Amino acid sequence: MKTYSIGIIFAVLFTSLSVITLTFIEGSVQVDREKAEKLSALSLIEVTAYTPNAQINLDNQTLQIIQDTAGVAGIYPWYQRSLSLEDPATWPSENNPGEIPATPWIPELAPGIISGTVSPEGPGEGEIILPHNIVGGTTENLVGREIQVALQKEIAPGQGELVNIPMRVIATADNSVVGAAGPQPSYVSYETLETLASSSDYVNYSLAYVKVEDASQVLAVQNDLGQKGFGVTSLSEKMPTLHGLLRALQYFSYILLGLSIAMVMILGFLIGSSWVGHKSKELALLKMLGYSTKDLFVIVLGQLGMLGIILALLATAVSWAGSWTLSSYLVSQEDNFLGLTHVVFPAWNLLLLMLVLYPLVLILAGLVPALKIARFDMDRVFRDL
Repeated sequence: MKTYSIGIIFAVLFTSLSVITLTFIEGSVQVDREKAEKLSALSLIEVTAYTPNAQINLDNQTLQIIQDTAGVAGIYPWYQRSLSLEDPATWPSENNPGEIPATPWIPELAPGIISGTVSPEGPGEGEIILPHNIVGGTTENLVGREIQVALQKEIAPGQGELVNIPMRVIATADNSVVGAAGPQPSYVSYETLETLASSSDYVNYSLAYVKVEDASQVLAVQNDLGQKGFGVTSLSEKMPTLHGLLRALQYFSYILLGLSIAMVMILGFLIGSSWVGHKSKELALLKMLGYSTKDLFVIVLGQLGMLGIILALLATAVSWAGSWTLSSYLVSQEDNFLGLTHVVFPAWNLLLLMLVLYPLVLILAGLVPALKIARFDMDRVFRDL
């Protein structure tokens, strides 16, 4: 009996750990989904001129073709202008922090703001949002100030000069994650980008984001643009779901779930065999009282099924309590490795799986010992006792 108790404890723990791990994975992924939905990034389509399926370059003329496509609400051509801080008074250290390329402010893809405030329309003309972290320190002390940014501007074919342009710093943006904009991007309005550009600049674009009227139209618009020869990808297809630690945790949870299923099957076989072996007197008595072999078979499987339900309820309680306790602790930490922002609980489908799996596996594992009843000579067993 002690062996069975240990097996039951381990089976419940393995199952609970696998469910808790899967719950945390789904909770972490859900945080990314919620962020994306708040930014409406799922209604964007990325159009690029440099993919194998792209047959059309991106210029003002072809952008108009995209704009005229049914379901398109707007277009954000993406390009950058090389900017730098040449005034040592704006450097956080004695070293030049390097480039802070001007990048268009796209509301659906806007980074988090650390210092200052930005209106829903984004920066106005002549305003700039600096990267919060640059080489040597931060730009937090520049918020609200008028500064000079340096631009290499073409004054003649093949000739350029460094021009200082006054701009007002309204905020600093989170640049802790390096993306396509580079490690130190600054953000400006399209009007500002146009004033920064030389007359000969950006006849062709390498990338543009297409805003769809509704997220449900993404696939239709994407197919339409693809048929017209544009290289297209929806941002929903590029959203990461599982990576790095999350994927390792997922594999770990699957292993635990597999171990718990195997242990439950072994328990079902052993408990079923033991029950038939140690209860032979009771079985013989029931036989003498008129119970059929079928009745005894059902009794054995019924007891295993009841044990399975008890184990499932126990594992469900442990999973629920464990998820609540651990996720509450992680949420209380300022920075947790899963990025959880709220307490998470096991999904109903995982709990339902346990409630069905335990009784089912125990019953299936108990079929073999239960079938021994059909070969039992109950009268002989009763005479030998």
